[in-house]
Parts: sequence; structure tokens; C-alpha cells
Amino acid sequence: MILYKYMSVDGIIKTVQGASLLARPINGYNDPFESLPAFTDETIEKYFSTLCKNSHFLRRLQQERHILGGSYKIPQLRMLMEEDRAYRRKVLSGLLTQSKATPIEFAIDLQELASQHFGIVSFTKNPSNILMWSHYADHHRGCVVALETSLVWNDELIYPVNYRSSRVLFTGEGPEKENEALALTKSPDWCYEEEYRMIELVAESEWQDDRGQRTAKVELKQGQIRWICVGIRATDAELVQLRETLTQTSFSDVPVLRAQLHPTDFKIILPDECAI
Repeated sequence: MILYKYMSVDGIIKTVQGASLLARPINGYNDPFESLPAFTDETIEKYFSTLCKNSHFLRRLQQERHILGGSYKIPQLRMLMEEDRAYRRKVLSGLLTQSKATPIEFAIDLQELASQHFGIVSFTKNPSNILMWSHYADHHRGCVVALETSLVWNDELIYPVNYRSSRVLFTGEGPEKENEALALTKSPDWCYEEEYRMIELVAESEWQDDRGQRTAKVELKQGQIRWICVGIRATDAELVQLRETLTQTSFSDVPVLRAQLHPTDFKIILPDECAI
């Protein structure tokens, strides 16, 4: 399968030098609704039971002594939450009366927990979208990259994003199924992206700090990059720099092309060599 990725010139240089793309955690993207579930009264209780097994959440919960009715160590609190349903429901009810623990706050907690274990690499099926060039290719100073996904990655793990007006309802059916549905659902406002996503399991030790954001590397191999097409605002110097950088990597045979503006229409024209 051929998919495309928009990025800056600096971004593609780092990509070929490191022979890798960057996966970002679910909550590392620009949409605050990213992977944010909706709850019913029934499912929020199911979720709260799941949340209470997480040490990070229990450490936060320790501070709510007036709701807990006392001070507890983490093992004690975990056991109490697991074994005493009536007490767990009482604590949940107390939390929900506080503005900082509304259902949307629980949804953000779920988003944060998923972000610890799942990374996303985003692609698109459209290499000539004007908005995508503007938003993700450095205002047409960057580039779009054609990627052959099946050479390294399992195409069955790369999914199209679903665009719909309502958020995914949390069901309590399990984190793997839950997180996949959440990660692949976005508002119709984003449909112009025609996005595909690869969802990667990421161990905590694999996350790195990239200018204040967490990222994890996903390997790229020779032959995966079919071509690189720079935008109409990229300078000749940047074009030369990119080509020189490629000669020093395993992607030295990748052609570097340049996009053009359509003479009469609102269209980006890619060179004939971009046809696949």
C-alpha cells in the first residue's frame, strides 16, 4: 500500500538520517478530542474500576482524603477498590460531585493512560491537498513523502480513520479493543485529511523527549520511500541540502521532485514521476 506523509524539510532530513518515522502518543496531537471517549452512568463505573488498578491514578486519588474517608497507602487503596464495590461506588459518586472530576475528566484520564502505551503514526492517501500542505508541510515550504508501507509494516495494522459527529462510547470491553476504536475516530471537521493510522504498542522505556513532546521511533528501511516532493515555497538551497543529505543515507536513490501551482485552478500539481 502506498500512503503519504507531509512534513517540513528539516523533518524529512531527520527522517532519512535516522531511518525512522516518529510515533506520537495519543494525547500528543493537536486535537483535544483525540481518543477522548464518552461515558454513560453504567460505563463510567466500569471504567472507574479499571482506573483504580492503575498506580498513577491511585496516587492522585490518595489526595482526596475527604472522599476516601481516610488516608491509605497504594496497596491498601487498590485492594479496597477491588474488593468493596459499595465503597468504590461511594468514592466515584463523591468524585463526580467535584467539578474537577466530571465524566470528561475521567475521559482525559483514560486518554492519558492510553498515551503511556500506544503511539500513532499518521499518514494520508492524498498527496496534493492544499490544506495538508499548509498545515503539515510548513506552509508549502516542506514536502510530501510517498511511502511503501507493506515492505516493513503489516498493512493489516494500518487503518483508515473514521469521521463521525459523536465520540466513541466507553464500553468496558477491554483496553485493546477500546483504544483501537478511540484512536481511529475523529470529528468530521478533520475529514479533509483522509487519514490512515498505524497504531504501535510502545514500552515506557521507548519513549523519548523531543522538544518537550514524547515520541518513539518506527523503523524505515531502504525502498520504503518512493519519492519526496517539496512544496512550491521550498528554496533551491533547501532542495540541494535535501539531495545532498540523501546521498549520505540508505535512501540515496530516492528522487526529489518539486510541486507546482495549477495555472488556473486551486490545485497543487505533482510531477508525472509521482504517479504510482
